[in-house]
Amino acid sequence: MEVRPEAGDHAPANRDDWCFGFDSEQLATALNITTDSLFQANRDRKLTLENVEASTPDGEMALIKRYTFRVGANETSLSVQTLGQAGSA
Repeated sequence: MEVRPEAGDHAPANRDDWCFGFDSEQLATALNITTDSLFQANRDRKLTLENVEASTPDGEMALIKRYTFRVGANETSLSVQTLGQAGSA
């Protein structure tokens, strides 16, 4: 599943220190669990971020990052893509 920033979100392409959040309904659906189960798993520390992969070898200036989450046996990956192109002229 790919997540793209919407109006009001801000993910600058030339910075590696931007932040964002995942919609709980979207993450729960991707994990094939209810939103209530997602929140309970988070409270119980059973919602884990298993891996983060970047579209660049060292992770610097990555335009796309893939986040892999797990709750029990359920695992899913969500990709976040910045709106702009990295680099300078």
